[in-house]
This record gives sequence, structure tokens and C-alpha cells, in this order.
Amino acid sequence: MTKEEWIDIAFENSYKVIILDYDSEELMDEGTPVFVHNPARRLPKMEDLESMIDYYKLKEDYIRCQALHNYIKEILE
Repeated sequence: MTKEEWIDIAFENSYKVIILDYDSEELMDEGTPVFVHNPARRLPKMEDLESMIDYYKLKEDYIRCQALHNYIKEILE
């Protein structure tokens, strides 16, 4: 697997855990235990969320960008 593919998987796994409420343990058991955030933390760091938004902007996946913005708004309330 290429470095870019691992990066894509890391962002996808973090998105699944943070936004879609997937169990990080299950994702780790599936053989691709990479994340852009620390899944052991109760809440992801703001810098991790911002880097995810930047990543999805580059991919032009604005639906995921909006979901992340909504999540940030929700946790700040």
C-alpha cells in the first residue's frame, strides 16, 4: 500500500469514529489501525479536526467538511 493510501485510510477511519460513531477497536481489528486523531481520547483535538477539514476540502468533499464543522459547533456549545 502506498503512503497516500495509508493517509486516505487514516482520514477515513477518523471520520468514521468521530462523525459516524464507529468503534475504533473494530476498525483496528480490520487490519488498518491508522487514524489522524488519537481514538483513545474522549474528544479529538481541535487541530486534528481542522486538518481533517483541510484534507476534505482538498478532496472537494464538502459534505464531510460540513459534518466536521457541525461537530465542532456541537462540541463547543
